[in-house]
Amino acid sequence: MKVDLLKKSVFFLFVSFSFYWFATAGTFEPQFRVPYYNYMTDAFLAGQLHLLIEPSDQLLSLDDPYDPSQNAPYRLGDAALYKGHYYVVHGPTASVLLFVPWKIIFGTDFPTSMAVL
Repeated sequence: MKVDLLKKSVFFLFVSFSFYWFATAGTFEPQFRVPYYNYMTDAFLAGQLHLLIEPSDQLLSLDDPYDPSQNAPYRLGDAALYKGHYYVVHGPTASVLLFVPWKIIFGTDFPTSMAVL
């Protein structure tokens, strides 16, 4: 019985190590390159659907804030601008099931690279 527990423990440690290695691209440092789910999480915890990041006044004052040639210096990548607020275009499932509980329990942002795996 002790041998089975030892084998299971070694296997669990190997799988955990491998998962973390792949999720961090072999660097063992969490990646926060595209934190849109963390932005969405912060908005949900603040009781709103739009992001806490507000569009710049320069963007909102453009003749056409949706024109890529005009908004390039001001836009926020994969966020949609609607009625003066940014919204994440990705679905909320990952944020609700993974990012929000992590933020509530640990008080930190969850690395997006860990959620992808």
